[in-house]
Amino acid sequence: MLDPIIRNEANKWAKANDKEFASIKSVYSRFMQVFTSYQVKSATDSMSFEYEDLRKDNITLYIKIAQTDIDTLAPLIRILLESIAKNLLLKESKKFEERVYLFLDEFVRFGKLPFLLEMPALSRSYGVVLIFITQSNALIEKYYGREDARIVNSTVAYKVIFKMDDLEYAKQVSEEIGKMTRKTRSHSTEKGQLIMGGTSSISKEAWDLLSVQDIMNIDKDEVIILVSGHKAKPLKLKANYYFKNKELLSRINWEVKPNEEVFDESKKVV
Repeated sequence: MLDPIIRNEANKWAKANDKEFASIKSVYSRFMQVFTSYQVKSATDSMSFEYEDLRKDNITLYIKIAQTDIDTLAPLIRILLESIAKNLLLKESKKFEERVYLFLDEFVRFGKLPFLLEMPALSRSYGVVLIFITQSNALIEKYYGREDARIVNSTVAYKVIFKMDDLEYAKQVSEEIGKMTRKTRSHSTEKGQLIMGGTSSISKEAWDLLSVQDIMNIDKDEVIILVSGHKAKPLKLKANYYFKNKELLSRINWEVKPNEEVFDESKKVV
């Protein structure tokens, strides 16, 4: 028996004129295209873990997608990420060992995820830490809009800024850090009197703590860290790249395999 909700929605569509129906069908097909794949059906038939397992067990979930598949799989990834995020907000947890980190590298490529943008303001008492990673703030504005980009910048607790070429965002960061007041002294003399005579004055002027040029010209191995509530005291530090750190390299306990080999093994499993 057909579900009443599906039947009612189908009746609404059936009564729409041809132009409106074509528009509805086009949008529907674009978002549902990913679910026409038998590989996707096979991959989503079952789930090997519960959401709460991410807290209680030592689980790391990697999501890696080929560049050529991003447009097709983006709707599926959005569903997965939003499901994980929302289910982790069902129960508060302040235990450090139950903390869950979401590293969202180039998250803008998966399309708009409004719920994730609100997570930093909601997730603190649930032990969920979001780390947004993107090449430029302009990319957030492109995919989410200027207002949503402003929300991201205003709700995160820490910002780690690498060398950038985005002049507008560099100006924004400089304004966030603020200005300091410094004293300047000027001295003027009367004509022909180099030593005696003349007047001097002291004035105060605002000066950027970090200028736009300072931000855009840091070395590639340096970062600027801003902490919410302490932005007037930015930190300029050396980036700790794991592949340049012998101690971190020694702790990596997995074998890195070429993509082709991983792909071959996945075909065997299927």
